[in-house]
Amino acid sequence: MPDLDQVEEAILAALETIPAEAVAGGWLYDRRRWTRTIKTRLRDLGAQKFGARICAAGCQNTDEGEWLYDFAWYRMTQGVTGDLVALDLVMECEWTPHPEMDGDFQKLVQARTHHRLWIFESDTFEAIRAYIGRCQQQIETFEGTLLAWIMRER
Repeated sequence: MPDLDQVEEAILAALETIPAEAVAGGWLYDRRRWTRTIKTRLRDLGAQKFGARICAAGCQNTDEGEWLYDFAWYRMTQGVTGDLVALDLVMECEWTPHPEMDGDFQKLVQARTHHRLWIFESDTFEAIRAYIGRCQQQIETFEGTLLAWIMRER
């Protein structure tokens, strides 16, 4: 696994216990509960540890409802009426993504943010690997990807 930055490590720590909790709590197949739990963990992490404002639908105690992405951490110069300073995290959650390339994933590809999180599920590890490969291809194909710019310069 590549080196993770502080935010990525915190996200991993916040989310990695959810599968065991779902099994123990009997909600392994309850996608709504998964989504709500993921958003709640990310809300708490973003607000408490990183001072982010939170956009999310279906999650209590956020600063705003869903805005462009299923979930986002953002910063403003001042309160609600200030200027948008940064998107620190955007997340899309699609439990049954299109098998070739999901439009919600493409929203992440074009996002101007520090961190992008894609939540999806698939039936087999082989299907997951194949889907991740298609996602990587989409990232490399997108002309706005920094990687694409670097590759064109060579």
